[in-house]
Amino acid sequence: MDGRGRAAERLGPGERRGPAGGAALLAAGALLAAGFLGGARPARAQDAGQEDQGPTVRIGGLLRTGLLVGPRDFGEKDGFRIHDARLRATGKIGIVFDYKLQAAFDQSTDRVRLLDAELSLPIKPGLALSLGQFKAPFGGEELMGKGEITFLERAQIDQLLVPGRQVGVQASGSFLEDRLTYRAGMFNGNGRSLQNDDGRFLYAAHVQFNNVGPVEFYEDLMVQAGASFAFSRDSAVDLTHGGDFVGGPIALEGFRGDRTLVAVDLKSSYRGFFLRGEYMHGSLDPAGEVLCAPADLACQAGANALASHGVDGGYAETGYDYLGAIEGVARLDAMTKNFLFAPDTGPGGTTAVGGNFLVLGVNLFPGYHTKLGLQYALGLGDTHLGPTSGGPPLADGQFAFTAQVDF
Repeated sequence: MDGRGRAAERLGPGERRGPAGGAALLAAGALLAAGFLGGARPARAQDAGQEDQGPTVRIGGLLRTGLLVGPRDFGEKDGFRIHDARLRATGKIGIVFDYKLQAAFDQSTDRVRLLDAELSLPIKPGLALSLGQFKAPFGGEELMGKGEITFLERAQIDQLLVPGRQVGVQASGSFLEDRLTYRAGMFNGNGRSLQNDDGRFLYAAHVQFNNVGPVEFYEDLMVQAGASFAFSRDSAVDLTHGGDFVGGPIALEGFRGDRTLVAVDLKSSYRGFFLRGEYMHGSLDPAGEVLCAPADLACQAGANALASHGVDGGYAETGYDYLGAIEGVARLDAMTKNFLFAPDTGPGGTTAVGGNFLVLGVNLFPGYHTKLGLQYALGLGDTHLGPTSGGPPLADGQFAFTAQVDF
């Protein structure tokens, strides 16, 4: 983890809402899980030759809360927020399956939603199969745990393009003393819906090479490179990641056509200095008529640009980590904005969102599972607001303070 005093980076897999009930239901769910696993003992190594006696369980969670302050026309009120409240259970069932269950409380809807429900079957060294609901293997930053990301939210292009959590099957493994890792899977392609809506599938894969292997702290030069690919032929898929994107020259809430995604990611560190970045390209080729009014030239231009060139974006960040206790970081977060439109304001009744931001941050790690973060965002050029996917958008002049426990 680039020498940080926090949990090692988790690159494991892995977001339909559950029944209403709020925090009480979340607590009840945890108690039910504990009752279901009543005979389970804490996960521990088995003595040589000892017969397995039943399932193991390890309870974990993520809590991120803090203060968010934006400009006057930010569109969201200043105040304190709970960004994430999650509970998870992981463990083994005999010698056959590893499992992971994770749920999150959505404060905006007062609901508990299922994030991960995964069974993994180790077949042989270098090959394991995972089935259930978890993150499709696409995007370096996306495959990091939410508690491991540098800033409050992931990069703009990540929030827009990545397939996110899906229901399907995945093969994964590692070679060369864990320096080379891979994941490849086939999924329903319509998010956390428990059934396939059209009988077609999303295919996704991610491969990664690290020159030093899976060690937690790096004193020598570390270089890690990854590449991702995904393709699906959709009939009516929701590309808004929960309805956070509004409008658009192409109906993102019921997209029909081919979706092709590619990404490359890079990490490097030496002592306390680090450099990280990722580039993504998405091509959406709509089938049939694009939903634009005949006189809406902005919509038509955006649709043509999207179909011809797609959307590109990425981030590059650098900084210094002092003894795993404090780090300063600067990120350039950039995304093309020729097709994202929100209702309103300027000529033609629409305004572009997305664009370029400089984000400055300081992170403190007072303990192994804790983090305190400060960040400030500056819009570059005519950029004002960025897109959002389940979290606040970036905004010119936005300040955030975050406190986090991830265990």
